[in-house]
Amino acid sequence: MGVWGPAILSDDVACDIRDEYHALLMIGKTSEEATQYLLETDYPEIQGTEDETVFWLALALSQWKKGRLLPEVKQQAIAIIDAGTDLERWQQDEKLLKKRITVLQKLKDTLNSPMPAAKKMRPPSVWHSPWAVGDLLAYQITNPTILYPEFLHKYVLLRVIKIRKIPFLSSMDTPWHDESILVGLYQWYGDEIPNADIVNQLEYAVIGENDVIFRGKCTETCMELCIYSNRELKQYPIQCIGQDASYQKGISPFFHTNYWEYGLHTLISLDHTICSALHRYFPEAGQENKN
Repeated sequence: MGVWGPAILSDDVACDIRDEYHALLMIGKTSEEATQYLLETDYPEIQGTEDETVFWLALALSQWKKGRLLPEVKQQAIAIIDAGTDLERWQQDEKLLKKRITVLQKLKDTLNSPMPAAKKMRPPSVWHSPWAVGDLLAYQITNPTILYPEFLHKYVLLRVIKIRKIPFLSSMDTPWHDESILVGLYQWYGDEIPNADIVNQLEYAVIGENDVIFRGKCTETCMELCIYSNRELKQYPIQCIGQDASYQKGISPFFHTNYWEYGLHTLISLDHTICSALHRYFPEAGQENKN
């Protein structure tokens, strides 16, 4: 795990504890329930290691900030500060050691001060796909920084082949989950949105070739599209122009949908990947405008 500074939360373990504690509160757990869950799932793995003190310090600070500091957690954190057991990992750098001592004293003062009022936690904000498996999407390339500008403002066609459900908490079943979509790219581009029937004459494009550690070379035949909100989605020219229900029964073996066989893309990066893929099929694209 990484440590990038003497601050309590300048530590991967500390950030993980904070984030998981917050997530548990968001799904309706009390501070007591969230703490017990962390003690049963995270704590056994770090008990007896140098990260044990990080666990208690990060948990105490996180609880205090949320107005939910439990007496037993406060007691553990202050005992660690008073005993100096957290300072062992900082002994080799005198400058950082002094900074950590200051950080810990400040934390002790904070934990002994009145907490902010506990506010009601908002439930998790998740995104669900507005499209179904089999939907045909027309998408316009708008990123001016693409490597192949001949595709700028052109339309391309994507097929939704799978919708992945991503649990809000990977270690616990909850009613909340995000979704991402896997899409295939057709070997086509144009100036206008075409009739959906055009895909009957089209083949899918290979996105690229990747070397995967321990698995060798993989052919990427689809893309995982990660969208964070409908507000973000509205900023991009993408619309559904057709639906093929047969994709809900099964997809072509052309598509490799093991998690290591496709790349994750945001809407910001999608244009670059699409244009690089299409350039392999249409290397002369844009030449007609130069002649």
